[in-house]
Amino acid sequence: MAQSAGASSQPEPPASPLYAPPVLRNPRARAGLILGAVSILVNPVLLCSIAAIVVSGLGLQRAGQMTQFGYAPVGRKQAIGGLVLGAVGLIASITLKGGML
Repeated sequence: MAQSAGASSQPEPPASPLYAPPVLRNPRARAGLILGAVSILVNPVLLCSIAAIVVSGLGLQRAGQMTQFGYAPVGRKQAIGGLVLGAVGLIASITLKGGML
């Protein structure tokens, strides 16, 4: 019995995986960025700025956790942008409201 040159004695791996790779998301970072943009436009009683800073900090923490587990830091730039916009909105609101007194 002669084996053909193309035939292999080992089984072939399955053509497609049985599961899809995880889709990593960071909704806190996106929410922080949106709140930061809103805080520059509309900032009643400094709530949007404070919320943007807190939520962006949580998004940045989540991005750090992803890095610890070997994934790309999803949403890191969005979280940093939310922190910056929130801080700018906070400073601008304090300055403008202080100038009205």
